[in-house]
Amino acid sequence: MIRPDFIFSNWIFLWYILYILNIIPYSPKLIFILGIIEVALSILILLWYGMRIKYIFLFSLINIALKVIPLYTIWTNKIVYLQDIMIICIILLVYSGWLYLHGENMISIYSSIFDSLLHHKNTTPLMYVLSKLHLN
Repeated sequence: MIRPDFIFSNWIFLWYILYILNIIPYSPKLIFILGIIEVALSILILLWYGMRIKYIFLFSLINIALKVIPLYTIWTNKIVYLQDIMIICIILLVYSGWLYLHGENMISIYSSIFDSLLHHKNTTPLMYVLSKLHLN
C-alpha cells in the first residue's frame, strides 16, 4: 500500500482544507488547475496503455472529489502567479524532503501509482477503499 502522505494530491487537498479554514492565506487554485491538467494527461496515458474504462471512471471520481470540487469552491479567488508559484515550489520542496527522509522519491512513488492503476493493484489508498467496497 502506498502511504497517503506519499501522494502529492493529498498534500494539496490538505492545503485546501487549511485554506478554507483560514489557517493559511495562500489559495491552492493554481495547483488544482495544474493537477487537473495532469490528471487529464494521466487518463490519456492510461487509456493508451489499455486501462479498463471502469477503472478510469473510478480514478476520475477520486480526482473530481480531490481536485475539481475543491477548485469549484474557490474558483472566484484570484491567482497571484508569483506568490502562488513560490508557495507551490516550497510545498514541492517540503514534499520531496519528506519522501527523501523516508527513502522515497517522486519518480518511484508516481511509477508505483501508475503501475497500481494500470494493473488494478489498488495500492493507492482510495482505490484500495473502493476495491473493498466492491465498487470496482
